[in-house]
Amino acid sequence: MAGSGSRTNVTPSDIFLFDDVTTDINGNPIDVVMQVTSINNATALELDTSLEARMTPEDDAYITYRLRLVQDGTATAANPQGLAIDQSRINGVIVQQTDVDSRGEGDDSSDVVGSLTNPTVTSFFNTAPLSSFPAGPNAIAMDPAKVGDPFDWEDEPNESSFDNYATYEFNTFVEAEFIHGYTGSSDRRATRGSGIQLCAISNTSPDIVAQDDDYTASPVNTLLGGTAGEVMSNDTINGLPAAFPTATLTVLTEAVPQNTGDPVPVLETAGAEAGRVIVPAGVPAGVYTIEYQLCDALDPADCDRALVTVAVFAGLGVDFGDAPLSYLTPTHGVDASPGVYLGLIEPDIELVAQSDATATADDLIGTDDEDGITFPVLTQGTISTLDVTVTGNGNLQAWIDFNGDGLFEETLGERIALDLKDDGTQFDNVAGDGVIQIDVTVPSDATTSTTYARFRYGSETGLSTSDFAVDGEVEDYSLVIAAADLSDRGDAPATYGDPRHIVVQDIYLGAGEPDTEQTPQHSPDSDADDLSGFDDEDSIAVFPILEAGTTVPLTIVTHETLSAQLALGIPVTAGITNLQLWVDFDQSGTFDPSEHIAVDYRDGGAGDTDGVFNNQITLNIPCPCEYHQRLYPCTYPLVDLQRRRGGPF
Repeated sequence: MAGSGSRTNVTPSDIFLFDDVTTDINGNPIDVVMQVTSINNATALELDTSLEARMTPEDDAYITYRLRLVQDGTATAANPQGLAIDQSRINGVIVQQTDVDSRGEGDDSSDVVGSLTNPTVTSFFNTAPLSSFPAGPNAIAMDPAKVGDPFDWEDEPNESSFDNYATYEFNTFVEAEFIHGYTGSSDRRATRGSGIQLCAISNTSPDIVAQDDDYTASPVNTLLGGTAGEVMSNDTINGLPAAFPTATLTVLTEAVPQNTGDPVPVLETAGAEAGRVIVPAGVPAGVYTIEYQLCDALDPADCDRALVTVAVFAGLGVDFGDAPLSYLTPTHGVDASPGVYLGLIEPDIELVAQSDATATADDLIGTDDEDGITFPVLTQGTISTLDVTVTGNGNLQAWIDFNGDGLFEETLGERIALDLKDDGTQFDNVAGDGVIQIDVTVPSDATTSTTYARFRYGSETGLSTSDFAVDGEVEDYSLVIAAADLSDRGDAPATYGDPRHIVVQDIYLGAGEPDTEQTPQHSPDSDADDLSGFDDEDSIAVFPILEAGTTVPLTIVTHETLSAQLALGIPVTAGITNLQLWVDFDQSGTFDPSEHIAVDYRDGGAGDTDGVFNNQITLNIPCPCEYHQRLYPCTYPLVDLQRRRGGPF
C-alpha cells in the first residue's frame, strides 16, 4: 500500500494490506494492515507465506511488526492505515504465531515469537516463555525440554509449522505489535520465518443481546450537557430486559476526545447512573462512539457487544430534515451566528423533527428557510443542471429518490452530489459565486409519481443521508419527474431557451391540458407547438398591439387545482398557482430580467386586476417608451403557469 520497499525487500516504511482475512459477526470482511516497526541484527526481510529474515542466534536478532484490523476496503494508497474496525462487531481476536522451532539437531537455536501488546490470554503448544530477550518481556521460544536437554535447543529438531506455536486471545483488538526473532548460542546464520494466523471471534451469545444505540437524532447541547440515553433499555438477558445486578457492563472502547484533555461522553458502568450515557458540559460539538460489552453476572463468559453513537451540538438548537420518515431524519447543529448553510436565509431551529408527506413542514413552522434550490424540470432519460445556492465554505451532499421506494440509496445512483464545493471544480462553474452546479442524470425509468430530494451543506465531508452534522443545514423537497413524453415545451426560437413543463392534471393555460413533446419545438414564428399534435395554445384570444409608452391590458385564461372547487359553487378567494409572463420588448432574442412582466401573479390575487377568482387573470403590460414611440406587436411572449412549490409545471 505504501513505502519504498517490496515484499522481497521489506523496510519499516512499507505498509502491506491483506484483504478479507476474517469476518465480523455480521459476515462483513475484515482486512489486515501490516507494517514492520523495527529491525535489529536482521537482514533480507521478505514477506511471503510467512515473515522471513536472515539472522544469527547469538545476536538475539529480531524484527517487530504491527498488525491492524481495518474495515473492508478502507485502506487505500491515500489512507494506508484504513478505518479501524468497530469492537462491537467482533467478540475478540485470536492470533497465532506458528513454526517456532530450531534450525535442527546439533544447532543451539530457536525461533522467537511473542506479542508486545499484552493479550488477554496466551497459550503455549510446545513453546515456552523466554526470559531476558532484548525485544521485551513477552518473548516465546520453542520449548527446550521437548527433546533432550531442557536447558538448550541442541537436541531439538526442525519441524513443521504446527508442531510448535503460540496463541494469543485479545478481548479487544484494533492493532497489536508482535516479535519475529532468533536466539541461541549458535553462530550459524540462517533464513528464519514464522507464520501468522488471525481470526476474529464472531460467535454471538444466544442468551445475551446487546443492541446498538444511536442517539444522534436527539443531540445534546454542549453548554448544558445531559444524558444521551440508557444503553440497556433495548438489551436482553435470557429473553428478559437487561438490568442490574444480573447484568454487568464493561466499556471496550471509550469515546475519543477531539483534542487531548477535552471532555467526552461517558458510559457509566456502576453506581446510580450505571447504564446511562452522560455528556458532561463542555464536550466539543461532534459525533462520538462508545463500544461496550454486556455480560450475564451469573455467567461472566456469556456476553454480547454493542456500539453507542452520541451527537453533541453547540449553539441554539438543531435543524431537521422534513421528508417522510422512511428517508430517515438528519440533524444539523445551528450556531447562534451560522456561517455555513443552504440558500441565503439562515436555518431556523426545531424542537422535534418536522417530517410530512410534502417535505414542507419545516417551511411552514418558524422561518421558511428552504431557499437553496429551485428545480428545473427533470425528465426521464435527460441530463439537467441544478443550481444550489450556498452560504459559506462547506461541502454539498445531495440525493434524489429516482425509483420512488422511500429511500435514498447510495448504490443505485441516487446520490447526485458528494462533497461538492463552491470552488470551480467538478460541476461548479465559478468559484466563490455562492452557487454550486450539479449535473443530474435522470434514469430513463425514474418514477413519475411524487418523490423526494435531500440536500445537505456543512463543514464536514462524506455525510450520509441521516448522519448528525455539527453545522450547516438540510433541505428536503418533494418533486415530480416528467415522463419522457409528458413535457410541454415552448416553441420560441432557440435563443429564448427550452422551457419544459410537466403535464399534470388541472394545472394548465387555456381550455384544456396541453399536448406533450419529446424534442425541442423552436420555430421562427413560435408555432411549432401549434402544428405538432393539437393546437393547445388557446389561453390568449388575441394578443393586443403594444404601443410604446402605454399600458395595455391582457386577459389570460387559466386553470388550476382550485378551479374544481369553483365549479362546485364553492367560493374561492384567490388561486394558489403562479403565472409568469415575459415580453422581449427590445427584440434582443432573449428575455431580460426587466422584461419579466408578471411575477407570481395569481387568479383573484396578486397581479390580477379584476380581483376575482374566475379562471382567468387580467393584467396590465406597461410598454417602455424608450423605443421612439414605435408601434409593434409583442415579439415572442412567453406565458408560464407554475405550481406553488416544487418547480415549474
